[in-house]
Amino acid sequence: MSQAHGNDTAPDWGGVGLGVGIVVLALLCLTQVIGVTATSTYDYIGPRNVPMVLIVLLGLGGGLIAFTGWRGQLRNEEDFEVEIRKKTAWDSLVLVSVGMVGMALTIVPAGFIPAASFCFVLTARAFGSRRILADIIAALVLTIVTFFAFTQLLGLVLPAGPLEGIL
Repeated sequence: MSQAHGNDTAPDWGGVGLGVGIVVLALLCLTQVIGVTATSTYDYIGPRNVPMVLIVLLGLGGGLIAFTGWRGQLRNEEDFEVEIRKKTAWDSLVLVSVGMVGMALTIVPAGFIPAASFCFVLTARAFGSRRILADIIAALVLTIVTFFAFTQLLGLVLPAGPLEGIL
């Protein structure tokens, strides 16, 4: 005997709830983005376009998760063979926390590039990287590109710190 949703598998209500929750989150984000006004009328791409695309994708993803859960086709954790750590990696948690708090405390006086680079290097270390020089180089490249993308392309202001005259 087939159920109303087309197969013999019972709905995964956790998956349905997760999907519906993601759709609700997308709708909440939509209410915030609708209030954003464009600063100029000659641009076809304004400050609402990218968030709207992400909201649509978030809503579609949530809808697909809810639909897949309704059909009972979400995978259970038994389907995955993963090595689960029994102990919390406190050293990694502390490194990431110090990086984030350090960035929050130093972003204005030191500037975005040094603060974000510091956070990146500590996070890389927390995830197991032992190549400090490569991490510093990658952090500097990524934060400099990010800094110029935000300040030059998007017109946003990020704190430059002591590098303000140079940048």
